[in-house]
Amino acid sequence: MLKVKRLVPSRGCDLYLLQTEEKAAVLDTGMFHCAEQTVAVIREALEGRHPDFVLLTHTHYDHVGGIPAIRKAFPGIKVYGSAYAAYVLQRPGARKVMRQLGLEAAKTYIGEDAELDAFDENALCVDEIIGEGDEIDLGSRRLRVYETPGHTTCSLTFYEPEDKILLLSESTGVYVDPTWVDVSILTGYGQTMDSIEKCKALGAETLYVSHYGKISDLSPEAYFTLAKNSAAAFKNLVLKEWGRGCCDEEVMQACREQIWCTKVKGHEDQPVAAFDANTKAFLNVLRKESPNLSEIRD
Repeated sequence: MLKVKRLVPSRGCDLYLLQTEEKAAVLDTGMFHCAEQTVAVIREALEGRHPDFVLLTHTHYDHVGGIPAIRKAFPGIKVYGSAYAAYVLQRPGARKVMRQLGLEAAKTYIGEDAELDAFDENALCVDEIIGEGDEIDLGSRRLRVYETPGHTTCSLTFYEPEDKILLLSESTGVYVDPTWVDVSILTGYGQTMDSIEKCKALGAETLYVSHYGKISDLSPEAYFTLAKNSAAAFKNLVLKEWGRGCCDEEVMQACREQIWCTKVKGHEDQPVAAFDANTKAFLNVLRKESPNLSEIRD
């Protein structure tokens, strides 16, 4: 049986530990500012065992920040990610942005005087490239890899078919409550809807969601329906505000008031600045996919 445990080493930071009798894997690695706490909770959870490898759902700073510390703590550990993840992580510009965002997160969650400890930027890399159709050996269980873009180009989802456990990427959203899934669409609205349908079709019985945990109060089918409806509602709000002649800043303010303030705030530990950045990216996605706007459909 595959055991899945969510670890929360610090505020705003979470990851998953996947275990069978034979092997253990870390799914995502949290943020830079809590990397040492991340290593500590992994050690405690594994009770002396070493994780065999790291799996990345995508390359945002809050998912890769613990890689250098984990490599240092567990020599020889391999990091698995998509081909595009490997490309992103080797770019100096991307590493610089990750460091900047990591510092901003530290100031948000710890305080304005927070600083990031020095870390080896060259450790931010993928050792083994994985993609659609690949399988990850966890001993008595195997994880199937599915590419699920929409949140990022490099997003991956992992499915364990025997126990029917699905470990979702953020392209299928972050669960807030039975009325809303926070779907951050940064690379494609159509991609996001396709990824949701792709995951729904797998027939999983148990869902684990980034930044939330196990979905226990909705069926998988209901979750995916809610994710699609939430994404469509977000899109329709943007289109409505544009249709009223609002500029982007006014649209973002409406999204902030009608989504972040009423749905996300208090449920998901997401700073408003992060919500604003995601919303700005979503506006660009909608313009790119449908320059005339009228072409966009649910």
